Amino acid sequence: MFSKVKTLLLGDWCMAANFSGLVYFLQHSPILQRLTLELASRSEEFVIETSEIYNPAEQFLVSKHLKVVKINHVKDDKRIHQLLKVLAYHGVHLELINIEEKEDARERFSFQHE
Repeated sequence: MFSKVKTLLLGDWCMAANFSGLVYFLQHSPILQRLTLELASRSEEFVIETSEIYNPAEQFLVSKHLKVVKINHVKDDKRIHQLLKVLAYHGVHLELINIEEKEDARERFSFQHE
């Protein structure tokens, strides 16, 4: 349990294996307020086949304290649509999500606090 984590920054790795890394942190961070996802690649290996349905072993809702989800991604990243479905499935309201698209991975993402 990550009982003191209020701000969390995750990278591409959290998208692998049916989003298990992301889901694990969401499930075990009860006071999470800010989540930032820095997706710096377009890797197809992380994409769930369109015929697959996201069906986790356990459903849970994210922290009621969550105020902001920021997704920084490379242009044409096909994972974004699936990522939004996963977040919505676990109770993240779309109005909390801010999506920023970069032209390519060389264009550095900012780690500025809002």
